[in-house]
Amino acid sequence: SYSNDIFAGANLFGKVSYENRTPQQNTTDWSYFYQSSRNFTSNIPTNTYYDFEQHSIYKFNLNFRYRFKERYQSYPNQRFKFSNSELPILRFQFDGGISSLEKYNFYKIKISAIDTYLSLPRGLGESRYGIIYQTFLQKNTPSFIDLFHFNGNEIIFSQERLDGFNLSPYYELSTAASNVALHWDHNFLNGPFSSWPIIKQLNAHVNFGVHTLFIENKQPYQEYYIGLSNMGIKKVISFKVFYVRSYTGTSFNSDGIVFSVDSLFGFPL
Repeated sequence: SYSNDIFAGANLFGKVSYENRTPQQNTTDWSYFYQSSRNFTSNIPTNTYYDFEQHSIYKFNLNFRYRFKERYQSYPNQRFKFSNSELPILRFQFDGGISSLEKYNFYKIKISAIDTYLSLPRGLGESRYGIIYQTFLQKNTPSFIDLFHFNGNEIIFSQERLDGFNLSPYYELSTAASNVALHWDHNFLNGPFSSWPIIKQLNAHVNFGVHTLFIENKQPYQEYYIGLSNMGIKKVISFKVFYVRSYTGTSFNSDGIVFSVDSLFGFPL
């Protein structure tokens, strides 16, 4: 791998790797608790694009990142970077693979502006937003491993990340088609809802947001959520709780309550 700061705000990263891939399947359904009440699956995702045969592949990655108004402080053994710009962090990523099975050769690009904070006037809080575009440059469909995958979730706990989905089953949305993802999260901080008695007592912040995925020739997948953040015990744990609803096009899919932990004993997770 190679990484270098070209100039202030601009970083170039590259990597070349070799992988020998062999499909694996579950070979047991033994369990301490659920043997009689649950069926264990074969480890093969339910997806029309699934195609995975044993093969080896040489992969290469080139990643360019630009952060506006980035500054840094240098010390003998390290460098600290910071920026006060509300403009998005821009990323361009190119990935390619040359496989022992020619049908699995691939070339794809990803362009994104994500995890950006935007402060609103008059105490209305701050927003985070992200835009991601991805497409393959070749006509054939690569191995399932190299498709575009999205951060799904099937349990009550969800990892805190702007580019994730809270109710999407794992690998259900994985695709070889061109796609655009839009993410938006707004935190009112100490804004208009902070005077509500229960919000004030919990010292909580009201959040709401949207996750949307547009995949070529498919109905868009959407999630809408509202909830509370900044809850917990000071210096011990900080967590969020949200109510989420998901849709495909205009059709309702599911809803649920999702928790995520922001920090534990002062350390971010």
